[in-house]
Amino acid sequence: MMSLPKTFRQLEYIQSTGTQYIRDTVIFNDISVVKIKLLEPTNARYENNGIFATSTSTWSYGCPIVFTHVGSLYCYRHESYTPVTRNTIIDLELGKTYFKVNGTEYSTTVDSDSGYLEYFRAYTYYGEYKFYSVKVYDSNGIIRDFVPAQRKSDSVLGLYDLENDVFYTNNGTGEFIAGPVVDENTNISKVVYGSDTLIDLTLDTVTALSLESGITAHSADGSVITGTLIKAVPIDIDNDTDMAAVLVAANVGKCYRFTGTTGTYTNGDLYVVEESE
Repeated sequence: MMSLPKTFRQLEYIQSTGTQYIRDTVIFNDISVVKIKLLEPTNARYENNGIFATSTSTWSYGCPIVFTHVGSLYCYRHESYTPVTRNTIIDLELGKTYFKVNGTEYSTTVDSDSGYLEYFRAYTYYGEYKFYSVKVYDSNGIIRDFVPAQRKSDSVLGLYDLENDVFYTNNGTGEFIAGPVVDENTNISKVVYGSDTLIDLTLDTVTALSLESGITAHSADGSVITGTLIKAVPIDIDNDTDMAAVLVAANVGKCYRFTGTTGTYTNGDLYVVEESE
């Protein structure tokens, strides 16, 4: 999984108004599950409000998902379900023999379909939804990990696939509506792929004060830091009297090395004058 490039800003959601949709390059027959987090606004149309289908799906094959004027969710050959309240985030999981709405499972039968996946649309019906995320899986694992995003150079909105580093934009007409900015470019401190942790910075203790001046690294939250520590060149002192004279408040931050062979200080030891509390 990749992080969102610095040329994009991540959004909480993108919202369609009834004429926009996004076409994927994945064929329906090649997938096993699609997971969509979405919300239907209060002012959305009641009739024929499409969520997901394929580029060839009709009511006789494929997997059209549509809200109708009676408030039921339809997928090819399955029973209707009790509709959820508008302005409520829905976790929708679509399989080949079932679908789930907020964890509640309903049976279904879906014919094969060689069409490309489409989001915000079902058959000829366009949705009016806020999409928060879309994940697509095949038999081997996740193949799409979409987050809502805006390209900074021209403010174009769409879904950015973190799995393949590809930005998908509107294939319909009009423009999506942008949700709130999550982060101009979210810092990544941990990357997990399946059950494997690929990167984990969360326990790192490096700080700007502990890093040599000018050296860059990443802190525990994934942000880039630049070191501010200035390495002190020790000043050699060869007797107790002179060492005692320099270890005073006036010399805070300075470093001294004892080079004498006799006295109360140890030969070769370094002494840094610290500010007293």
